[in-house]
Amino acid sequence: MSTSLRSLRGGDMGNIITAVSSNPRVASLGRAVAEPIRRRGVRVPEVAIGLAVIASSIAAFVALGGDSDSGRRVLVSSRDLPAGVVVSESDMSLVAVSSSEALAVLPETLAAEVIGMRTTIDVRAGTPLSASLLSDVTPLDASEGLVGIVVGLNQAPVDLVPGDVVSVVVIDQSVEGISTTTALPFDVSVWGVSAPDDLMKERSVTLRVPLSSIESFIGHDEMHLVKVGG
Repeated sequence: MSTSLRSLRGGDMGNIITAVSSNPRVASLGRAVAEPIRRRGVRVPEVAIGLAVIASSIAAFVALGGDSDSGRRVLVSSRDLPAGVVVSESDMSLVAVSSSEALAVLPETLAAEVIGMRTTIDVRAGTPLSASLLSDVTPLDASEGLVGIVVGLNQAPVDLVPGDVVSVVVIDQSVEGISTTTALPFDVSVWGVSAPDDLMKERSVTLRVPLSSIESFIGHDEMHLVKVGG
């Protein structure tokens, strides 16, 4: 089975990061912002613009309904937070909104979960915090990129989650039918893992790799992931 491949440069992403639904901390905040997908043509800048529009809309909602003492108390940013900043307790405050059931805002009960996470975009002071604005994944720097591969049931551990460190084993077959198995000479971390598809039970796994190593993932017949350490 051939392995499909896609990649994104860290510099092109502008340090925009996404949370993955299988990540335990992000899952506790609600649904994930995004997960690795197998289609081509993902336009990250448009995602950032969309998140900014959502954040602005929520802020306007709070401005209209946030004076109600009887409303639901939600977390808002107490100052301007640049993209990628680690959120501390002093970066958050509480505001009451009259009705927020339809909005993906975070209640005050999740304050402890938010501390230590990073903002995915620039967040203006007073903006209600939501799962789409936060991630616990360290942003990519200019020397890193994302490589996506598709793995079958026997090609990766079933309990693979973002943050795991893996060794990549590639299998190539010659025209004579001779298979060669090689382990790439470096380990990489898992950025995201999708749920298995219904038909083939395949998963999309996104790996965080140095840009200088991206070519090592191209042209192989199969790729297998082996967890390293705990």
